[in-house]
Amino acid sequence: MKEIIDDPNCSIITKYKEKATYTQQEIDALRIERVEYVDDFIPIDETLD
Repeated sequence: MKEIIDDPNCSIITKYKEKATYTQQEIDALRIERVEYVDDFIPIDETLD
């Protein structure tokens, strides 16, 4: 999904034909990237320290 969103000139059908599976390492890297992105939107409550 990230590849489709990142490339506005590409059709979904073309992307699905290019790569059918992902390695565990690729999946883990995307998970980390997603967590880091979402983390920027989570407010930090300084009173919990």
